[in-house]
Amino acid sequence: RRIKSVFPQLNTLLAIGLIAIFVPSLFQGCSPGEIPEVKMESFNRPQTQTNTPCSGKERCLIAYLTPWCPSCKASAGFIQALRKKLENKDKVGLMIIIGQDQRPAIVGFGKQLPGQVFIDDQDKFPAAVRFSSVPHWWVIDKERKIKSSGAGFPGSSDTNIVDYFIEDEYGLKEYL
Repeated sequence: RRIKSVFPQLNTLLAIGLIAIFVPSLFQGCSPGEIPEVKMESFNRPQTQTNTPCSGKERCLIAYLTPWCPSCKASAGFIQALRKKLENKDKVGLMIIIGQDQRPAIVGFGKQLPGQVFIDDQDKFPAAVRFSSVPHWWVIDKERKIKSSGAGFPGSSDTNIVDYFIEDEYGLKEYL
C-alpha cells in the first residue's frame, strides 16, 4: 500500500491563508482608483497641499520623482516643457512631488526643477498611493479619482513628445 501525502492539501491551505492575509493589505491607504489628500510642504512656495496646482482643475497631472532615480533626474527638461505647455490652463494642473530620500537630497533635486515642487520627505504619498516605480504619473479628476497612470520617462523634452504624452498618452487633449 502507498501512503497518500497530505502535503498538497497543506500547500493549498497555506496559499489560501497567505492570500487572505496579504491581498487586503494591498488596498490599505486609499480607495482603489483614488489619490488621497496627503499634506506636503511646497519647496518654493509657502503653501500646503490644501491649495495645490490641482485645486479647482478638471484634471491634474501628478508626477512623483526621486533624487536617486536616473530617469527622474533626466526628466528635468521634460518637466520644464510640461510646465510651459500647461501653464495658465484653466482645466489642467501639474503637480510635481519629490520624495523617497533624505530632505537635503530632495531639496537639492527640487532646486533643479522649474516651478512649484512638493516635498515628501516622510514618504506619505507612496504609503497612501502604493506604487512601485519612478518616475510615476497619474491623471486625476476633481474628485481625485485616477483617470490614468503610468511609469517612466519619455526620454525627450521635444515638443512633439510632450504633446503626445499630454494629449494621447494621458488623455488631456480635451482639457487644454
